[in-house]
Amino acid sequence: MGDELWVVMPVYNEGAAAETSVREWSAAVRALCPEAVFCVVDDGSTDITPEVLESVAAAVPAIRVLRQPNAGHGQACTNGYRTALDAGARWVLQVDSDGQCDPACFARLWSARHAGPAVFGRRRRRQDGLIRTIISRVLTIVVYGATATWVRDANSPYRLMRADAVAHALPRVGRDVYLANVLVAVELEAGPGITWVDVGFRRRFRSSPFRPRYFLVQAIRLWRDLRRWKSDTRRARNRATRSV
Repeated sequence: MGDELWVVMPVYNEGAAAETSVREWSAAVRALCPEAVFCVVDDGSTDITPEVLESVAAAVPAIRVLRQPNAGHGQACTNGYRTALDAGARWVLQVDSDGQCDPACFARLWSARHAGPAVFGRRRRRQDGLIRTIISRVLTIVVYGATATWVRDANSPYRLMRADAVAHALPRVGRDVYLANVLVAVELEAGPGITWVDVGFRRRFRSSPFRPRYFLVQAIRLWRDLRRWKSDTRRARNRATRSV
């Protein structure tokens, strides 16, 4: 079996910047994986993003645009993962479309792919401000407090995953989980484990205001989802023990 790679890129209201992301990532990935397929998941964009993606798909080879009603970044990612698995992908790479993911880092993840079933980029050098760096650190603590699983960068948008690892994790991530990508990371770390590679993190192509209330609401929602995951995991282990 070869190195069939699908790249999942969620997009929401990125406008013309979406084309820049797709084109620069396409060039970087195909330099190492010429047959890579890009699955761009439009999460219900309401601006010019759909038209931009249609134009890009017509001009750049092996670009597939998947549109869905707005469900959030995490569910856009998991929708893309399922699509990739159904198409027979062996590897799934997820990156974001806002310009912060540096394509120059792809080679690091790809070269580490045989170290384990999941290779994540740990954002050590960030250019998006101190507040967002603190939020990521707090997220690590919240995840550990809720699940007893230490995930260094649980919402990292640089993630290269072997298809069997994704297929194992997805059934544990409900379609009602808003920050689904965090739960995927927890499932992978608690199971086969994640290999971490240091990556840089650029500024966004378009500015995004910090919304404290939004982050608080999502933190509470995530805590509930993580505690439910922990409870479900405990029950599954108890059933497995009783059946032995």
